[in-house]
Amino acid sequence: KVVFLSDYDLGTTVYNFPSHSFTVTYTGKTPEIALIKTGGTDQNDAAVRLGGPSIFEYITIKCSTNSSFNNFNCNGHKTVMGLGITCTPNTKGKNFMLAAGGSSTCSSTDLTVLSGDWNMIYAGGYSGKVTGDAKLTVRNATVAGQIMAGYSGAISGSITYDIADVTTNGIYLGLAKTNSVAGNITATIGPNSNIVFLYAGNRDSGNVKGTVHVIVDRADLSAVELYGTSKTAGTVGK
Repeated sequence: KVVFLSDYDLGTTVYNFPSHSFTVTYTGKTPEIALIKTGGTDQNDAAVRLGGPSIFEYITIKCSTNSSFNNFNCNGHKTVMGLGITCTPNTKGKNFMLAAGGSSTCSSTDLTVLSGDWNMIYAGGYSGKVTGDAKLTVRNATVAGQIMAGYSGAISGSITYDIADVTTNGIYLGLAKTNSVAGNITATIGPNSNIVFLYAGNRDSGNVKGTVHVIVDRADLSAVELYGTSKTAGTVGK
């Protein structure tokens, strides 16, 4: 377990947490103590990358870059953003985009988010591929943008979502861009889910080649805009 006794500077270039094969818990001596990304002008040099299975709890994650796109990449390591996470945005009002994968290929993902305010949350990678399955659980979090499978990194396996007690602009169960999800998607939407829209497929022209199964568990989706796939292009189940 790593306990930060004071604010810790993650620097002005890519920050790589040390590599480890065992689970490491990161926490602050008090929840106000912050991990601060002090620089970076684009999503590459503003990125933070984990080095192994990790738990973050009762700590502040502060984005002080000049970029609108700031990636916090779990790199396929099993990760829990636990209770007591406070996120502080940069001057552009942007918090980190939290990716279960990253910008390089990983074999699978498993991300649980139990608190915090995030710009985006990706079940897979940002631009990196996932060669196996992806798993995302979100509770008690706010996502200013969207929850989605990934930006442009293809997913070769299936995706499981478990979402409840969340406020978000929307959910794309597929990817944002043109690549595809090869497997099936199962999404459980639970109570107290404040969602503007929900797409079963990709945002743009990519495809979900498997089937999509949405389970509504005590969630009120009566005011949610529901779409099978993108208004632009793309397919589901083909």
